[in-house]
Amino acid sequence: MFAECFVVKEIWIEIERWILEVFKLQTASDRYSTLFEKYENSRIHRLENLIILFTNRYIFQRPKMRP
Repeated sequence: MFAECFVVKEIWIEIERWILEVFKLQTASDRYSTLFEKYENSRIHRLENLIILFTNRYIFQRPKMRP
């Protein structure tokens, strides 16, 4: 649900675009990092982890999504 669904993939693409636009950071998301967090302990990775956490919560709380 958090990585394979077509609609969810589109959400992650938009999140990556937003991060690039606002923070000027290129993110390299993979299925593992969208399900869990990144382990590096830097400010940037903490920000990415927070965004991953809130996005996963948003996805989980939405009603069933259909493409």
